[in-house]
Amino acid sequence: MRNLLLFMVLWCSFSSNAQSIKFDGIAEDGRHQINGKLKDYRMDNGVFSIGLKVYESDTDFDWRLVISSTKKFTKDYIVLVKLYNGQILELKADSIQSGSYTGSRVTYGTGMIIPGTGMVNNFSITAPNSVHNWTAIESCIKPEQLDSICNWGISKIRVGTEYSYDGKEWKKDQLGKYLGKSRKILQYRLDNPVIKNAAKVRYSRSVHNDF
Repeated sequence: MRNLLLFMVLWCSFSSNAQSIKFDGIAEDGRHQINGKLKDYRMDNGVFSIGLKVYESDTDFDWRLVISSTKKFTKDYIVLVKLYNGQILELKADSIQSGSYTGSRVTYGTGMIIPGTGMVNNFSITAPNSVHNWTAIESCIKPEQLDSICNWGISKIRVGTEYSYDGKEWKKDQLGKYLGKSRKILQYRLDNPVIKNAAKVRYSRSVHNDF
């Protein structure tokens, strides 16, 4: 009975980790790539999906903060993250990816002030099933920056340029806890790889190998 309970705990842990990983394989540049699941957060003018991914080479680990949206990102975008201890992290868009999906999309906006109440009438519009374009920015994030996020939590985030931005504030930490959980899941997969010797796989795929 005791062995059965231990097996169930281990199986549930593995199942949870597996469901939170969206991709585990070899990237185009030959590095081992693991993508965590992105979580949706509503900001000023839309929904932004945020999460982590990590690239493993034979020498180091390259952690990335990923932010995806139907909004078009450009290389001049900056991500500002404010922690509950007042520390501010500024992350630049190191790479941009784009694609499309078929499905419905909800667009949020801010309407007029309701007369006599001082309240703002926010609204949402649901677009029918159709093809929607998305863009994602990846920002390099150092292990010590991830440590600060896990230790202090995130109180505010902004994504934008010098001319406009979308942002969100939290009274209680949500995003920091999620990124901390995602980091543990990705680190567990790095320590217990499905792809054996993943960091060395790139050598067998190199155009120069055994040429």
